[in-house]
Amino acid sequence: MAIQGIFASHQGIVGERQGDFASAILRTNPTGDTPLLGLTAGMPKEPTSDVAFTWFEDIHQSGRQQAVSGGTTTTVVVTDGSMYVPNSVLLVEETGEHIFVTASAGNSLTVIRGLAGTSIVAITGAMNIQKIGNAFEEASSRPASVTQQGAPRTNFVQIFRNGWAISGTAKAVKYLTGSKLAYNKEMCATYHAEDMERSFIWGKKAMTTYNGKQFRMTDGILTQIEQYGGDVRTANTGGAGNISRGNFEDWIQSVFTYNIKGQPNERVAFCGNMALKAINRMAWLDGDYQFSTGETKLGIKITEVMTPFGTLKLMTHAMMNENPVWSKEIYAIHPGAIKKRELRATFPESYDKHGSGITGVDADEGAITTEAGIQVGAARVMGIYRNLSTAVVTT
Repeated sequence: MAIQGIFASHQGIVGERQGDFASAILRTNPTGDTPLLGLTAGMPKEPTSDVAFTWFEDIHQSGRQQAVSGGTTTTVVVTDGSMYVPNSVLLVEETGEHIFVTASAGNSLTVIRGLAGTSIVAITGAMNIQKIGNAFEEASSRPASVTQQGAPRTNFVQIFRNGWAISGTAKAVKYLTGSKLAYNKEMCATYHAEDMERSFIWGKKAMTTYNGKQFRMTDGILTQIEQYGGDVRTANTGGAGNISRGNFEDWIQSVFTYNIKGQPNERVAFCGNMALKAINRMAWLDGDYQFSTGETKLGIKITEVMTPFGTLKLMTHAMMNENPVWSKEIYAIHPGAIKKRELRATFPESYDKHGSGITGVDADEGAITTEAGIQVGAARVMGIYRNLSTAVVTT
């Protein structure tokens, strides 16, 4: 039971004082409450100098575009021609025809058809164009330059504050379970970490006013994955909540298709117990996946799912098991792409009965404050799978 306000001497557990016979206290706490904050200790950190922080992201351009029109003419229109400059060699996927770009204007390309003896076939809007390189003649002029412009991403820092308080009498009373002052401070730190953990995962950014002052909330990991191109799916293999090996494998393949330059191609996935149960059942039904239980980190057993596309390290998250919806979900993240952005690092404030902060109050009080947000880079290498309830056989 949580106790709001100043902890008074009568609010201890019956039998907790030294003057009583009983002296045992049992506190139940889920193992590994805040694994994301634990992981951020080893992730990149970057301070911010303002309440809003911005970063820029760029993605690899595959050179593949959908055709709009072309027929058998020397003018081919594509959905985005910015990557195609003169001397680009292109392939029409559906027909195998090679074409050579001689000029480009917006999305309209002037081309030589039937390059290298390939057959000229009418190009329609149902076809796709893939760049396969470039070619130049001897003593050619300087090629046209191509660069990419990153897309801006913005998030806000959020002020997290949690308080503790104990009356002068409660502080003076001797408890067999130890110092109530130390215990209250410990619990305050625990609640502070839990509030940050929840916001960093499930939060949504906002900037408004409260009590006539600016009020901000930060976008969590899930919101950023959803907004910036992550693979988000809901289990529905022949029915809501059903998950098969084939569908799960498709999702893993998508998550591992891209990686961050200079980073290992690895993913950590937080999941609830119901989702983990469905995955284990799925593996038992199909028998193709290799599961292994790795070392314990942050009080949590890591289960590795080894697939042809990469190894997914599953970690059950205690907070996800508090909620029946979250318990059926998986959040795959790339540790190298997540940064904790701090405007003010975590700091404590304490005032006793002689301090100027609470003059006249016979109590010790204090607070823990952090002002920070979370940055999720390259969200397209991450993913969310929801409502994993029942494993079914791949058909």
